[in-house]
Amino acid sequence: MWNDLLKRQNQTVFWFTVVVFAWVFTNALTTNAQDDFKNTELRKNNEKAADLLKNAKNEASKERFDAALDYATRALGYLENKEPAYFERGKIYTAKKDFESAVKDFNECIKIEANRAIYYNARAVAFWGLKRYDEAIADLTEVIRLSPQSVAAYEARANAYYQIKLYDEVVIDMTEAIGLERKPGHYRLRASAFREMKDYDNAIQDFTHAIEMNPKSAEIYVERGNTYLLMANFDDALRDAKSALQQDPKSDEAKKLETEAAKKSAEKPPQ
Repeated sequence: MWNDLLKRQNQTVFWFTVVVFAWVFTNALTTNAQDDFKNTELRKNNEKAADLLKNAKNEASKERFDAALDYATRALGYLENKEPAYFERGKIYTAKKDFESAVKDFNECIKIEANRAIYYNARAVAFWGLKRYDEAIADLTEVIRLSPQSVAAYEARANAYYQIKLYDEVVIDMTEAIGLERKPGHYRLRASAFREMKDYDNAIQDFTHAIEMNPKSAEIYVERGNTYLLMANFDDALRDAKSALQQDPKSDEAKKLETEAAKKSAEKPPQ
């Protein structure tokens, strides 16, 4: 009797084990099949989105912005990670000068990935287009935090500071930029800020550096000449006007400087 009971119990355990194993195996197969299907669909969607974004870039390069926006918007529907489509569409809105829509798309990029300098830089460009310089400065500050060696970010922020007449901040940013890369434009912008601050000696020094690096620029000679006018140094102003006209004989600004410098020099009482 006990032997029969043990035998039946062992048979029950055996068949229970078989059933459980079969259920686990079948469920694993189903899960794997579902995962394979999901991965296949994901791959197809990513490929479709990539094609749409490629078409969007192509249309944008031809300034067919409405078609480009349509492609980029359709790409959003295929992507789980929508960053690339929002970014591409934001750039298209910027090129179309629809800066408000560009800001919204770059906002979405930043929500998804808050530590990418490229998104803050792109949004700063859109804020600049809206003349929201304070917000552009905030974004460029974030770019500099994330990419401390970004010369372009210092340049852009200095220009934004110039727009809101924070000339001391322009000087600070251009000094940083010059420390990273010496360019005529850096000295020229810093000189303009010094001139607005009535620090004419430093302005002349920076304009001179810019001229040494780019001696064929009529505009820089004119800017230095106008600074000499503010200093009542009319002879040097006249020399800069003539140098500017040598580089660009049609320059109206150089002609105006020459006329004014000559007049002021003639009116100046003899020493």
